[in-house]
Amino acid sequence: MNKKRMMAFLLFFTALMFANLNTERNLALALQKQEFDPNDTLNVVTTIGIVQNWAYEIGKGLFTPISIVSGLEDPHTYEMTTQERELLSEADVLIRLGIEGLESWLSSAMDSILEDNPNLVVITLANESIMREDPAADESFLNPHVWMSPIYAKSFVKNITTTIISLDPENEEKYLSNRDNYLYDLDDLIKRINDEYRPEVEGMKVVVHHPSFMYLFDLLGIERVAIIEEQHETEPSPEHIQNVINEMKEENVKTIVVQPQFDANVISQIVSETGAKIASLSPLLPAFGLTSYISLIEYDIYALQNPENLAESASFPFIGAIFSLILLSLTSWILMKKKK
Repeated sequence: MNKKRMMAFLLFFTALMFANLNTERNLALALQKQEFDPNDTLNVVTTIGIVQNWAYEIGKGLFTPISIVSGLEDPHTYEMTTQERELLSEADVLIRLGIEGLESWLSSAMDSILEDNPNLVVITLANESIMREDPAADESFLNPHVWMSPIYAKSFVKNITTTIISLDPENEEKYLSNRDNYLYDLDDLIKRINDEYRPEVEGMKVVVHHPSFMYLFDLLGIERVAIIEEQHETEPSPEHIQNVINEMKEENVKTIVVQPQFDANVISQIVSETGAKIASLSPLLPAFGLTSYISLIEYDIYALQNPENLAESASFPFIGAIFSLILLSLTSWILMKKKK
């Protein structure tokens, strides 16, 4: 490649990267809205940000969904506000994962919500039949974090589309076009996981703070040796922490996977005794400046491949998000080439 062509490519790639940054920013602004647009074809509410992003991709150009939990809060312990209850009373559709424990704040209020809005259509995406037992847990339980697998995401997107079309058949062609474009992007993500990312990390052993990433790590061929958190929002016992440390030493585990708002005291103790590094991932949106499901999965994989020392991990998410957007820009360029 001569200098002129190289310069042209670099300029194009840089412009594409900033376009993706702008896309993330515009998406973030669109998804921050807290009231319905009278021009929307349907009033759609979702429980969490990832489901909101899927619904956004399906309804692009027709409606913009509103998420109750923004991603900055813990969905396990969230409490709905009066404004959010009012939104649900005006909504046509509520899309929820339907996972026990994650949306308990909704389950307890569901009867009164339907009393206020008997015409509300509720789309429930997941159930126990698609969940698998978590082999890394001390006690057997069905791991509910199915949305972290793009394969399951495809199924959820199809289910959402089917119901949305039944409610707004006049715009079926647009919904199907949006769905197919997004499924294409998800298929491309799955292909890259299989062809590019898995060969780089397969066989890697990690310890996780919370069991959020089992389904993604299974696709990548990553083994979770132990889970630090014994019960959600309960500090692990000294005995459990010591068992984790012993397992890390026995299995030569050098990476601890954490999420935003992790318990720094517990993690620092484990790091001091094992010399492990920290990979900061997120199972929810928005996170680390990212607002789309695909960019989140890309970021999580990048963070996993580039763990940091504990003292450096506070600044890592910003750097990681930028690098993830660079990867996303390159991916966008490849997709444009394929679609031509």
